[in-house]
Amino acid sequence: MSAPWRLGFNDPTVIGWLVTGGYFSVSIICVFAARKHPCEHLIALSWLLLGMGLFLLCLNKQLDLQTLFKKWFNRIEVEQGWSGQRRIVVGYSVAGASAIIAVMGAIVVRRLPRQAGNLRWAFVFLGCLLVGLLFQYLPLGSVSGILVFSIFRASDGVWQFDLIELLEVVSLVLVGFRALSEIRNSELRN
Repeated sequence: MSAPWRLGFNDPTVIGWLVTGGYFSVSIICVFAARKHPCEHLIALSWLLLGMGLFLLCLNKQLDLQTLFKKWFNRIEVEQGWSGQRRIVVGYSVAGASAIIAVMGAIVVRRLPRQAGNLRWAFVFLGCLLVGLLFQYLPLGSVSGILVFSIFRASDGVWQFDLIELLEVVSLVLVGFRALSEIRNSELRN
């Protein structure tokens, strides 16, 4: 049985704190990108939503809220008596959530004006990150095992670096560069 969820810092590794700081920093940069578009409400709102989503991922990185949700889901599964179909339900849930992310992302990206190229790419990178984060909960040992594969692990666990964290770092760098490019481009236009 896994340890119970507790409120606190649940990823005290060095890379965990760096990724948390990355989520926070990029969310702030997205807010600044939104402020560069006061007259273009859809673009400003989209940058704000992107920043808010990254801030929520920042909180989740340390609070580990998906574990709380997973424990709640497992309790309902036992109470309802469908433990035997767990793999199917979790698989469909992850596939459904991934499809919702893809469709919502496509709708948002499609509605953006042509000059919002940086924002479009930022949403694509965030969508890839979210789908990657969801896939680590698939009930397929091969897929979820690959994502939590430790690239580097020290004996104390403080310097552990997993493949999913590499995906987070790459996505944050790409979204951050797109937001900074948007800020720079809007300053050049003015």
